[in-house]
Amino acid sequence: SPGATVHSEWRGLWNDGLWHYVEGSGRNLLHDPVVAGIVINFRDITERKHAEEALRSSERYFRTLIQTALDATVVIGRDGTISYGSSSIEPPRGYKPEDVIGTNCFATVHPEDMTKAMNLYNELMQNPANLIRAEGRVWHKDGSWRIVEAIARNLLDDPIVAGIVVNYRDVTERRQAAEKLQELYRQERDLRQQLETEMKRRVEFT
Repeated sequence: SPGATVHSEWRGLWNDGLWHYVEGSGRNLLHDPVVAGIVINFRDITERKHAEEALRSSERYFRTLIQTALDATVVIGRDGTISYGSSSIEPPRGYKPEDVIGTNCFATVHPEDMTKAMNLYNELMQNPANLIRAEGRVWHKDGSWRIVEAIARNLLDDPIVAGIVVNYRDVTERRQAAEKLQELYRQERDLRQQLETEMKRRVEFT
């Protein structure tokens, strides 16, 4: 194709004995009597290629950490829409990531916890540097309400993230166990008071 310019990348052997990545373009000017040749312009892009590969490796590394973490991770946009969900969201919610992406994050919040959730969201918007910790109830796919413990941070101004990052875990069983333990403590305290009262009554009677 005389006159056409072709862009390409390849590896070339340098005088240091190493293969370098090269980015270049060539144009057939054999028909041009002034040039009478194929003109090739190229540059060494080895460092850029290595940097890109390092970045891809880093992304794969952190993506693997997030996807295999016990805590679920979601990224929420400025309008409350979920733009990302890790695979760990399925245990506490019953939904897969593709089920929640594009939905509103407040859609599954318990009605009684909605005011608290909105206040926390507003606090995140007004104080981006703050790390917010909270606890609330969310709807599970099986029709139950689950208690989750969450940590959120506003990274909307970070061009890489551009969202509010929320990490959360299901603490329903832990809360239920704690409540049951508290109930046992109350029962034990009441029984002890009854025994002390009975013993006092008997001593007075004697």
